[in-house]
Amino acid sequence: MANELKIRKVVRHGKLGDELYIGTNQGIGYTAYFRDFPQIVTQGETIKDAQTRLWNALYDVLQYFVKKEENK
Repeated sequence: MANELKIRKVVRHGKLGDELYIGTNQGIGYTAYFRDFPQIVTQGETIKDAQTRLWNALYDVLQYFVKKEENK
């Protein structure tokens, strides 16, 4: 079938473990998350865009917890 949806999964091994990028043959971009931090999820048009957003999201989460500890 020409319209069959196919999922593409790319795994990159980084300093904080595996980064997973999920895309489809529909060309709507990639969803990205860390295997060890599945609650942090982002999207981007390309894998590079999704990776940048993923690392920015992780930074924001870590910054939030550092500030939370400083305000105790």
